[in-house]
Amino acid sequence: GEVNQMQNINAVATAISMGSSLVGRGLSGVRDKVVHVIKASIAHPGCAILDVMSPCVTFIDQEGSTKS
Repeated sequence: GEVNQMQNINAVATAISMGSSLVGRGLSGVRDKVVHVIKASIAHPGCAILDVMSPCVTFIDQEGSTKS
């Protein structure tokens, strides 16, 4: 592979700057918390944007890591 020369896109900052009234972020490996964020976004009457991160379990295969 090649090194990615493009800048990262911050989905949360972009959503806030565009006026979303609920912006959330969760980790797929922490089920209880991400379920709470999903339920809150469904119940929210305005525009809700969620960023659910799912780490690659191949590269996070170590003791103490949260696997998705």
